Amino acid sequence: MNLINLSCANCGASLEIDLDNIQVFCPHCGHKLMIPIDHLSDLLIEKEKTKRDQLQMEHEIRTKNETYRIEVDKNKRSWKLVGILYAILATVFIFVMIYASIRNRSYENKHAEQIHRLEQIEQEVYDAIKSEDYDLARLKVNDLYLIESGNIEEKAMWDAKRESLISMIEDRDH
Repeated sequence: MNLINLSCANCGASLEIDLDNIQVFCPHCGHKLMIPIDHLSDLLIEKEKTKRDQLQMEHEIRTKNETYRIEVDKNKRSWKLVGILYAILATVFIFVMIYASIRNRSYENKHAEQIHRLEQIEQEVYDAIKSEDYDLARLKVNDLYLIESGNIEEKAMWDAKRESLISMIEDRDH
């Protein structure tokens, strides 16, 4: 609120005039005062200036609020994008883990089947030696190879079994 100091013509009290009002009543004696013409132009100029200042301030506040809202919206979009990227990465990670688990189980199943097949061949070799069918035993013993294994000791074990059975066949055939 902008004020202009005037005196009451009736009681001489000092008055403060609110620029939003054109006529004034004295708070002491209640006398209705008219604003002198020389002060009226100052009052109107001051009132217009105050109005302009208020509009300017409102405009600045709206601009700041709009800028803030735009920044908040940008941040929300950025966080949404980050959230989506994390969701995609988590989904890819889960699929990779599931695939690796399935592949590992598949490898374990293949490996177990291969070991079972080798054990069957080993038994067939023993049966052929027992029935003195050394040609069949030689044929079967050559199938005793562990093909897919990352375990060197296991592969060496089957190689040793094969060599041992070959020696047994040779000893019994002569």
